[in-house]
Amino acid sequence: MCRTDRPGTAARFAWMPLVRAATVALACTLAGCGDRGPAVQRLHGTVSHAGKPVPRGVIFFDPDVAAGNRGPQGFALIKDGRYDTAAKGGRGTAGGRLVVRIDGSEPVAGAEDSTTADRPLFATHEEHIEVPAGSSTRDFDVPAATR
Repeated sequence: MCRTDRPGTAARFAWMPLVRAATVALACTLAGCGDRGPAVQRLHGTVSHAGKPVPRGVIFFDPDVAAGNRGPQGFALIKDGRYDTAAKGGRGTAGGRLVVRIDGSEPVAGAEDSTTADRPLFATHEEHIEVPAGSSTRDFDVPAATR
């Protein structure tokens, strides 16, 4: 039987939880537990419809799972024909094959609240692209027939 009533026994083993916690933290670091997931790419550029800048909208960048791509969805707000996933209201995307969805709108003339009184310019436009690693510029022109 183990005796724990000797003087100093409790003090000698008081540091054991700290050693266990440090061991677990080291194991997680070596095993990749601290990995923050796949790197995200910054995309920025212009969005036009029939050759004219899209006044407002949103652009989504979805990993093309049919092509085996996984990772976070990216998105950006479109303002005056420009978008940037690194800007406020946006988020970077996974690289590789992506499915892009674009929704564009314009303010209704004479509307009191210009943020909610938008008129869609076209039905959701979708296309497939390939994005290289790192920051990229990519311009999109939604065809006029897409309405």
